[in-house]
Parts: sequence; structure tokens; C-alpha cells
Amino acid sequence: MSEENGAGYFRGLLAGLLVGVTAALLLAPKPGGALREDLKKGASKLKDRAADLGGDMAGSARDLKHIGEDLVTNVRASGGDAADKAADVVDNLQDKAQAAKEDLKGKAHELVDKV
Repeated sequence: MSEENGAGYFRGLLAGLLVGVTAALLLAPKPGGALREDLKKGASKLKDRAADLGGDMAGSARDLKHIGEDLVTNVRASGGDAADKAADVVDNLQDKAQAAKEDLKGKAHELVDKV
């Protein structure tokens, strides 16, 4: 979803730049040759800026990918630790329950013997 928002932002930025440069050049009072030269320069600058933005976006996407991978690794490690701790707690509770059962069984036998 964020990639779609980034792509939409990038397209909107490029469209705005293109319209702004074109409007500024067309509305300026210049002769045809000078206007065409300015249009070439503006298009070249726009192309360079688009390449820079594309490179920046690609770098940001790589950074986000690495951050996400680190987050997944940390969550998996934490989840593994939590699962191990939970298993230890369950084992401990089972041991205590077994000990309590044996204790009650012994006391029950003592009561039966007394009766």
C-alpha cells in the first residue's frame, strides 16, 4: 500500500514539475529559438530530477526493506524466547501439579489407613 502511495506521489510530483516548467516557459515572452532551447534545458533538468528522485525512492525502499527484515528477525527471536519461556512455565506447573497429586494421594491413603 505504501509503495502505491509513493508511486502516486512521484507521478504527481513529475506531472506538477512538467506543467510548471512548460507553463513558465510558454508564458515568458521569448523568440522561438530561445524558447525551444529553454524547453530543452527544462526537459533535461526535469529528466535529471526525476532520475534523482527515482534513485532516492529506490534507496528509501531498500532501507525500509532492511528495517522490515530486521524487525521480522527480532519478532521471530522474541517469539521463540517467549515460546521457550511458556514451555518452561507449563513444564513447571505440570511438575507442581504432579507433586500435589502425589501428596494428596499419600494423604488419602493415610486417612484410609486411619479409618
